[in-house]
Amino acid sequence: MRIAIWADDESWILLGLSENENRIRVKNNLVFPDNNINGFIQLVPFMEDQYIPDAGNKPYFINDVGLLSAKLNHPSIIPFNGWKGFIEKEYWEMAGKLSDGAMEVLSLIHRKALVVPQTPGMVSPKVISMIINEAWFALDEKVSSKEEIDTAMKLGTNYPLGPFEWADQIGIKNIYYLLKELEKTDPLYTPAPLLIKAALS
Repeated sequence: MRIAIWADDESWILLGLSENENRIRVKNNLVFPDNNINGFIQLVPFMEDQYIPDAGNKPYFINDVGLLSAKLNHPSIIPFNGWKGFIEKEYWEMAGKLSDGAMEVLSLIHRKALVVPQTPGMVSPKVISMIINEAWFALDEKVSSKEEIDTAMKLGTNYPLGPFEWADQIGIKNIYYLLKELEKTDPLYTPAPLLIKAALS
């Protein structure tokens, strides 16, 4: 089995694997490298106007936390949480049904599937976004500084990163867009004013 992996330099490093005859890195997704590719992994974040190559019935793992990929309605597309900070992990959170071919693709990159419902934010991104949003509310209310909030969360909850450090790693715009999508059905996800300002500045 041979797979194509569309990755920028940073995500390729986070994946932690070398290129070989079974794992081929590509710089764009316009075409599969050749007809002998059995699956495709897109580590680059999925964009709304992105061209999707014809993968046929080959598994196509796409870096999207359920904001855009649900509209594609294609059985070969498998959305997964490819946010920075999660690519490195052994288990990838993903939605959809996984064929035997999809499981083989994951085995080639030494990853395992944690299948969750295909809802906006899946599970981990939704939880992390809420933690980050609450930290921005606390900052706005002058509870403490960013650095002190990060330190308190790491020491008090044993998190690997504080909420502002997480936001920097994931990208504040990713957090903002997810919260805006979740807010459509639940006002508890309304982004904090300072988070909005940071995301749109």
